[in-house]
Amino acid sequence: MEYKKFLVIGGSRGIGRDIINHFKGESLSRSNGYDITNSPSRKKIAHISLNYDVVVNHAYCGDFSQTLMLKDLCDLWIEKKKKGYIINTGSMSSYRFNGKKDEKWWLMSAVKTGQDQYINYLSHGAAWRKEINFRITNVRPGMLDTERGRQKPHFKTGIRGEDYCQLIEYLLSTPEDLIISEIILEAKCHH
Repeated sequence: MEYKKFLVIGGSRGIGRDIINHFKGESLSRSNGYDITNSPSRKKIAHISLNYDVVVNHAYCGDFSQTLMLKDLCDLWIEKKKKGYIINTGSMSSYRFNGKKDEKWWLMSAVKTGQDQYINYLSHGAAWRKEINFRITNVRPGMLDTERGRQKPHFKTGIRGEDYCQLIEYLLSTPEDLIISEIILEAKCHH
């Protein structure tokens, strides 16, 4: 399959914008009227996604909306027997959760763990369930080198947009019968 048409959900800035620019894709985000925090908007995005070969689910809103967006996408793609590739931006947070009392950290870890489980279920199912015609990969980056990422007090170095784009190019170049459930990206910190 040739992957020509790219859609990034949450591509108005940072890594999402880098993906759009690199692949000459399109974006659906709050900045152009698509809000994944409400169900009708998620359903509309899922229907629009049927016109694309690659969908990068990159929008994170601090709650379970990204996971619900992923479920709406996958449910519709299964129903419509859609071929293509869904790439989800997960997080290293679910590996690094250490029981901190910071509610924001705990919530992000819980949200991303839910995504991990759902994608593992789908990607393993794609290997043997005939109704799943698309591939799906969860990309779990560590710290992102974005304007927002650089403002964090613990920022040292991070994943750049071009790194993420090269990874997407690699995923799309692999044989269609190869299922890659998860990839972890982390920038090496030099102290």
